[in-house]
Amino acid sequence: MRRLLHWRACLVTCALGLLLTAPAVLANVRVPPVRPTPVVRLAGADYVDALNFGARFGLKATGPVGLRLSLRGAFHRLDLEADSREAWLNGVRVFLGDPVRVHKGGLYLSRLDADKLLTPILQPGVGVILPAEVKTIMLDPGHGGHDPGMQNARLGLTEKTLTLDTVQRLKKLLEAQGFKVRLTRDSDRNLARGKANDLRARVDAAAEAAADLFISVHYNSVE
Repeated sequence: MRRLLHWRACLVTCALGLLLTAPAVLANVRVPPVRPTPVVRLAGADYVDALNFGARFGLKATGPVGLRLSLRGAFHRLDLEADSREAWLNGVRVFLGDPVRVHKGGLYLSRLDADKLLTPILQPGVGVILPAEVKTIMLDPGHGGHDPGMQNARLGLTEKTLTLDTVQRLKKLLEAQGFKVRLTRDSDRNLARGKANDLRARVDAAAEAAADLFISVHYNSVE
């Protein structure tokens, strides 16, 4: 049974948190990049030492490194398990793209998960250069109409419904902060016939609105 997950939308919310909490501070903000972690090749993918990765964010192991590892800091906790794609970050289950692997007696994370999934949560805005003035934001709820996206038949959930609900909630929060917000769709519909044309129409909508930011919201799934 496929289960719809929330981590990708959570990442979008984390990124927007910068806009919601301190819009005046964002002008010309450049967040310094974190120091790279040495990479090893495991099972056809690039991996980084979980201990070294955690140290970048002030996270330290709370016990010996075995098949399970708990990294804790002042504000975050990351729990990993060997050969598993399930991890826990601040008590919330997240699903990794690649399983945690054992290498030379330590646990390793795929570099893709480290850089694209965990880093944006542990240090929101890292490496992001925002426009000097963010006034208009285009929110794009993925899928719609005859394209449901991911589905959970047992619970009657579809990705297209969840993405629309997410952006409608975000729209209210952003407008309360003074931003002008536009949606690529505000109902259960397609923007154009055919997948390629539908995606192009979303980009065209952002260009027509002269949006300073374009954020497309999607949900992932796991077997």
